[in-house]
Amino acid sequence: MGVEIPEELLKTVSSVTESVIEELRPKDKRQINVVLTNDRVIHKLNREFRKIDKPTDVLSFVYEDEDLVGEIVISLETVECQAQEYGHSYMYELIFNLIHGVLHLCGYNHEDPKEEQTMMELQEVLMKKHFSEGGKGR
Repeated sequence: MGVEIPEELLKTVSSVTESVIEELRPKDKRQINVVLTNDRVIHKLNREFRKIDKPTDVLSFVYEDEDLVGEIVISLETVECQAQEYGHSYMYELIFNLIHGVLHLCGYNHEDPKEEQTMMELQEVLMKKHFSEGGKGR
């Protein structure tokens, strides 16, 4: 049995994903799958694909497919914990992780300090455009 996700949350996730990918890759008409899950599932994926034996907030998988850019997997349990830890709303943390995943699918990463700075600056710009609550950043 899956986790029930409110329709409004699904609409927000879809809208933000479409807007960000349109901004970053305006000519790319491929889709992105977004999977909202729990810590158990993301832990298993993190262990299998990254060899890290613990849950994480977001994973991104790039696909070489003519119809699909890739897939973003987000743990809603971790999102909730991190929102409390960082002192901002659940929705802020969810959108933050969603944008982070889209950036990875578009080729951004944080493997070295310069790349990380570039990615985080762009993520902050995108958060300001796509999140109106003005939650505290990290």
